[in-house]
This record gives sequence, C-alpha cells and structure tokens, in this order.
Amino acid sequence: MASTEVELINVLEASLTRKNKTAVRRIMVKAKQGHYHDFKSNMMMPKVTLIRDLQQVGLVEIADRVRDGEFDEEYPSPEQERHFNEVLRHGTPARA
Repeated sequence: MASTEVELINVLEASLTRKNKTAVRRIMVKAKQGHYHDFKSNMMMPKVTLIRDLQQVGLVEIADRVRDGEFDEEYPSPEQERHFNEVLRHGTPARA
C-alpha cells in the first residue's frame, strides 16, 4: 500500500496540468500535512474527503485508486498507536 504523504504526492505531481495546477497543489499541501492520513488526520473519514477533493478537480481515476485502498496507510506505527489511543481517551489528539 502507498502513503498519502509520499506516493500520493508523486501521483498528483504527475497529474498537474495548467488547468488544475492550483487546486491540485492545494490537495498536495493538505496531503503533506497529514490531512488525508488514516491515523494522523483529525477527520473521522479522511479518505472520503480526499476522494471528494480529487473528484472536484477532475482526478476521478486517482479518486478511484484511493477508493480501492491503494493509498491506505499500513498498520499504525507506535507513534500512530499512541495518537489513536489519545483520541479514544480524550476525544482530541495531543499535538506536539
């Protein structure tokens, strides 16, 4: 599986056109910040938001790849597990 913070960025970079450049770059910035990450995002369903954002800029094929699980993050790292447990305990993640 691929990461939204690394591999998705590469796919989006390759998809840039003059027409969609600004909108796709916004998605790339969000992805780099963990906005769409399964464990780092504050959203309940970040991939649903990513799919919607991709569809809105005409990247339906990439949205389909996200829907098919290609960019699902792997099992959580110890840091991600701590983050997840913090959310379960307190409802909001602790930020460094």
